[in-house]
Amino acid sequence: MTQTQERPAEGDTYLDVNAHFTRMAKGYNDGCEKVNWQGPIAVFAALQAEIEKRQSQISRVLDLGAGTGQLADLFKEHGTGVHITALEYADGMYAELKNNPNVDTALQGDARNLSWSKNDQYDVATCSGVLDFIENTQAFANETSRVVKSGGLIVLTYEPQKSNRPGVKSYKHDTDTLIAQFRRSGTEILDVIEHENAFTNFRTGDPVANNVMVGLVHER
Repeated sequence: MTQTQERPAEGDTYLDVNAHFTRMAKGYNDGCEKVNWQGPIAVFAALQAEIEKRQSQISRVLDLGAGTGQLADLFKEHGTGVHITALEYADGMYAELKNNPNVDTALQGDARNLSWSKNDQYDVATCSGVLDFIENTQAFANETSRVVKSGGLIVLTYEPQKSNRPGVKSYKHDTDTLIAQFRRSGTEILDVIEHENAFTNFRTGDPVANNVMVGLVHER
């Protein structure tokens, strides 16, 4: 079998991601509404579909790059009764996240380094819009797979390289490369769902495509 040639991320992102999101933290939710950001909704829908298909129960969720806690809002709105640990990198966004009553545990840190977490600590890891700002995703795949229990799920969004409708200042990732990286980390990708209108490019007004990737952590 010929091994798939892995491709590096395309595009670029902000020189200081922390500063960028700290500046926009107060108006982040309003900004998401203006560009019709669908990432958290798409992740939640894909996760719920997979849980229903497997007839499984979850109690511990880790949301990586949680922003203001939009995924936590969805979980609590739908009465799932799970404990949400939300991790955010940017100072200003973390300050907003801590004030969200739907977040059970708010932490500040980098999604590529989860050394504060034990192995197999979570049933599910979610992540929407964060890979747009991570060029090297192998460390992200390794850490996420480590902290999710065997048989647990990982659901994330990313902007695919083949898209001809790009976002602004976001890395675009090759699907086969992500699949290979997660496989090395111990996670099998079950599904890749294409969303042609994940949000609106605020400069051009064009819809931006994202993919939602659903992974299952192998038995260890």
